[in-house]
Amino acid sequence: MNDPRSGELSYPGQRSDRFIFKENYWYFKTREDLNIGPFRSLDDAKEKVKDYLDFISLASSSALQSYFSYMYDLRNYY
Repeated sequence: MNDPRSGELSYPGQRSDRFIFKENYWYFKTREDLNIGPFRSLDDAKEKVKDYLDFISLASSSALQSYFSYMYDLRNYY
């Protein structure tokens, strides 16, 4: 079973794979079910997921609200 993430009190169920290979590019999936990418290699995607997590942890709530609103609109557009 997976250990709880930072800030989680209980053990989660099965986590899906965060990294996706599609049409010769790599993407990573967020908790919000957004695919971020494309990246040329799995190593690039793994490095960028760290940057993404840093952004999420440091951004203001208004910046996050704008970001997620934009990303959901973009996802629904395509």
